[in-house]
Amino acid sequence: MFSYAGLNPGGVERSVTPSLWMDASAGLPKQAPIWTMADLGRRVLVGTSGPAAMFRSETLSTHWLPSDAGLPRGSSAVAFGVGVDRVLAGVLLP
Repeated sequence: MFSYAGLNPGGVERSVTPSLWMDASAGLPKQAPIWTMADLGRRVLVGTSGPAAMFRSETLSTHWLPSDAGLPRGSSAVAFGVGVDRVLAGVLLP
């Protein structure tokens, strides 16, 4: 099991042991603040600002993909509500 930390300015760190943290930001916009995170087992979501508001990783955060289809471009995802088969995102509009 991993622990995650979102950084401001940007990036994600992942712990591999309680005292060792590694960069896990591949695919995320540089310097975009991480506002919120959700750990869904093998899937992790992050909310940020920039060209895309949400990203997901299905590879234990080794690579991130945009996951903001339908959200206004340039919005910021600042909160998540996660259910069994859906995600509710709170966003700030540009």
